[in-house]
Amino acid sequence: MRAFPMLHGRRSHHPGALALGSIGLIACRQPAARVEWSVPRLGDVPVGAWAEYRLLAPGHRFQQVVALVASDAGRMTLETRLREESSPNGPTVITDYVFAAPARFGDKPIDGAVQVDNNEPMTLPPDDTQPGMSLSMPHLEAENLSGLETLNVSAGRYASQRYDVPMTKDRVASIWLSRDAPPSGLVKLQLLSGSDHKEESTVELVRLGAGAHRGIGKAPRPFDSATYMREMIAAWNVRPASLQAGPRAQGGQ
Repeated sequence: MRAFPMLHGRRSHHPGALALGSIGLIACRQPAARVEWSVPRLGDVPVGAWAEYRLLAPGHRFQQVVALVASDAGRMTLETRLREESSPNGPTVITDYVFAAPARFGDKPIDGAVQVDNNEPMTLPPDDTQPGMSLSMPHLEAENLSGLETLNVSAGRYASQRYDVPMTKDRVASIWLSRDAPPSGLVKLQLLSGSDHKEESTVELVRLGAGAHRGIGKAPRPFDSATYMREMIAAWNVRPASLQAGPRAQGGQ
């Protein structure tokens, strides 16, 4: 189960982290000239706000929901819920990322948890919280800003800032951001390759909502990669009927 690993700046143990990076928790380095980045500030996003995305790659179709599920005691928690819709046996992976408040997009998490279906949650893999790591890709600079565009997506019509970011020699990520698309601000992302800019993969905002609740309710046990892989394999091979209906509430929350 791979959600746009070519866009992510590092390897990750679990698809929740890959997908979170791919939907654009974009880190904005401070440019020489001041630029007003068109993304919501997490401190201004109400708890419970969620955004649902459709992630398409060759042979794969994912549903991804990102929600701000908690903000208290100097900590803010973003939760992702990832499900591969192209396979009837695909598990749902829930991942919590805890940031020190006031959080900015691009901050590395200080804590968190990951859960496969209804298994007991585990702490985030060590790579996700070690120094120098963040959830972000790619870094946006002032020179990446291509201009303002009004974009129509499944969720509606958004006045957006467009960024075109070279990823490799023959790949470019085109990213549309808007303050009207909390909590991440992402409206659309396209990975284009070759001189003809052939589309490789896309991420598109499907809908926004409120009232999301945390899906991980238990204290996590320490992360163990062997246990995690066993749970993933078991979920793919034997899918309980109770889990085939997908997320338990509107917007995947």
